[in-house]
Amino acid sequence: MDFDLASPTGVGPLRIGMTRHAANTALDSLRDLSTVVQESS
Repeated sequence: MDFDLASPTGVGPLRIGMTRHAANTALDSLRDLSTVVQESS
């Protein structure tokens, strides 16, 4: 029995070798802004 497994290259929009700016943009796209609560003091 042979298994042909591809190496993982990332998760969702995140990819190995991305620039920091591209990674930050990808992380922002995953964030649910409705869960972020800002309190004003």
